[in-house]
Amino acid sequence: MAVFREVFLVLLLTAAAVVSKPNIVYVLTDDQDVKLGSLDALPVLKSLMTDQGLYFDNAFVTTPVCCPSRSSILTGKYTHNHHTYENTVERGCDAPSWRTLNENKTMGPYMSMAGYKTGFFGKYLNNYGEPGSGVDLSHIPPGWTRWFTLQGNSKYYNYSVSNQGVKESHGDNYTLDYFTDVIKAEAVKFIEESSDSPIFMYIATPAPHRPATPAPQYESRFVGQVAPRSPSYNFDSKDKHWIISEGTPVMTKEVIGLVDELYEMRLETLLSVQDLLEAVVGALEAIIWDSSNNRGKRDSPMRRISVFHLLCVVRG
Repeated sequence: MAVFREVFLVLLLTAAAVVSKPNIVYVLTDDQDVKLGSLDALPVLKSLMTDQGLYFDNAFVTTPVCCPSRSSILTGKYTHNHHTYENTVERGCDAPSWRTLNENKTMGPYMSMAGYKTGFFGKYLNNYGEPGSGVDLSHIPPGWTRWFTLQGNSKYYNYSVSNQGVKESHGDNYTLDYFTDVIKAEAVKFIEESSDSPIFMYIATPAPHRPATPAPQYESRFVGQVAPRSPSYNFDSKDKHWIISEGTPVMTKEVIGLVDELYEMRLETLLSVQDLLEAVVGALEAIIWDSSNNRGKRDSPMRRISVFHLLCVVRG
């Protein structure tokens, strides 16, 4: 079974605020990887975090599919315990069963009971607020003081959010609507308004997940960059897992071109995440970084595998 390294960076800093508990911020990127060199696009991450913290390279995620992985992150449970098996409501993703079994036992309620002011900014679960999930955007899960959360799956423009239980629609104006920047501003505002209490924040960006739309100032920043060609790149083998041997045929020249274009755009979206990181660190001295590892790679952003070996960093 192939095992690929993927980003799982956890950073924790103690705030200088006059409180008895440290402030904690958890930053979750969507589908970010290590093997494909994404960290090379984030020098600020290295200088602000990894160079000043502990680096763990032996961390794993057991279910590298978006909604099951996010459910495990929120609850600390394995998939067979939280019962979110795939990205559909029918298979548990933000289904009524999720709310009955898990929603009052996530980071939010536990951190709230521990005396923290809590805030959630970004992507929650793939089907949050979508038709069929059983809830609309008025639903705020228990335990969250501030709730600014994307409806559905990762988007950069033309989306809706639940802003404290009220639907707020966004268009395609970069200044007003680019989602990574919008949650950056909301997160910094939350920090600035919470100086009198310890806070726990969960920030979940869309980047670098498809459609991987970079901010205008970062378009073409990595033009010409291609996905790494490791020995297993586009390798055709019939003795591997069925997803590889049957489900992913050898890529054509045209598909390789699309993969390289997507790879470039993924890196460019991460530059806005780097801006977010700088802004949050500038406002607060506590941050955790992570990656949902929700999509496997067969040496390209479009291929699946079963288990991810992660990268973990903690700064205190």
